[in-house]
Amino acid sequence: GLAFPNLFPEGTTCEDSFRLRKFHRQSTYHIARLSHKDNRFRRMLEYVFHLATNGIQKQLDQGMFLMHSVGQSRYKNVGELRKAIENKNEDIIMDLNRVSSKVKGSPSWFDGKCRQLQSIDLEKGPCTFFLTLSCNEYAWNDVQAYLLEKNPDLIEKVKQQGIHVLFSDTVSFMRYWEWRVDAFIEAALMPKDKKGQIKESIFGRKCSYYYGRIEFQERGPPHVHMKIWLENAPIYGIDPIEDVKALIEENITCRLPN
Repeated sequence: GLAFPNLFPEGTTCEDSFRLRKFHRQSTYHIARLSHKDNRFRRMLEYVFHLATNGIQKQLDQGMFLMHSVGQSRYKNVGELRKAIENKNEDIIMDLNRVSSKVKGSPSWFDGKCRQLQSIDLEKGPCTFFLTLSCNEYAWNDVQAYLLEKNPDLIEKVKQQGIHVLFSDTVSFMRYWEWRVDAFIEAALMPKDKKGQIKESIFGRKCSYYYGRIEFQERGPPHVHMKIWLENAPIYGIDPIEDVKALIEENITCRLPN
């Protein structure tokens, strides 16, 4: 807490402070801080990155503990373990990859996601559509209203300087973005009837599976890429080309329908 005197002036009420009722997980405390009406925590980028770094370090510590426990049965001392790492011992390299596979963005993490997607392709076959949902943050009036509701102290600043409030509260903006993507999936991609059964998607067929990945543009805002599998959809190179063309003409256009 003392590392952030503006947030914890007395060094108390931080994640390591004494509490009669402790948090079951530190992540519960982090989410509570970032979601709290006191917006100082989520608007201080240093604190946000501190939480992210701590999460990554915790994952690495857990993996390293397991690797060291296994390594104790293979090597007599730490020196031999270090030497094996320097010599790129295959068993040690495999353990290190397992450790970093939990960290989002690491090479081994991407490798795991790639193998997962390859397995889906083998099981489901070629996807029907590849869809990209981009963020239109300057035209979405509701996101501006939502962020101003979360940050009422910025209302006058926005009026006077004309800045977009998302640059001041990126945490709330990402929460809003996730809600918007989830809403698209629930309403357009995999809608349900009153009995909870999956209905036809906006593409005229039921969606049997989808796989999405969120990326960030150089200017900051996110977008999501999705592979979509539709039930009984014609497959190029297997089904008649007329059926494939009809599916394309029904769902793909270079104009705004309305």
